[in-house]
Amino acid sequence: VAGIYTITPSEMSPFSTGQSILLEDLTTGIMHDLTGGQSFTVSLPVLPLNSPAPFRLHFINSFQITTGLAPILTSGALTLCVANNSVIGGSSTEDVFNATLTIYNLQGKAIRMLTGHEQHVYELSLSEIPAGMFLVRLESGSNNLSRKIIKPLSN
Repeated sequence: VAGIYTITPSEMSPFSTGQSILLEDLTTGIMHDLTGGQSFTVSLPVLPLNSPAPFRLHFINSFQITTGLAPILTSGALTLCVANNSVIGGSSTEDVFNATLTIYNLQGKAIRMLTGHEQHVYELSLSEIPAGMFLVRLESGSNNLSRKIIKPLSN
């Protein structure tokens, strides 16, 4: 149904205080951090029947993967996020872009890489990467964004 919708974390079912809440805009690829109780308002047009939802909520346990920083890191037009056992890189604008998303081990060796063309979002799963500390780098033209991540041992 078309209209203006507001998503407010305080109106959601109870969730753990150790969780981060990220709203992913599947059209633009932008991740919105709702963890601090911030609301998100959007105006939606009429969508065709059976069309996929334009947004996805991510509830992330803080103990899953840590970065030492906020869940979302943005520099210029680039955005880098760790969510649901994946590293997600994207553009903080609606523009598509060409980029490379790489995960490096501490020896500087690339262990996972994804190169895309004319996309909004780049995502690499961490499920097959062993526990440890890694560097994640998103590069697009002369812009780049890096962050350290720590993947804990599985229970």
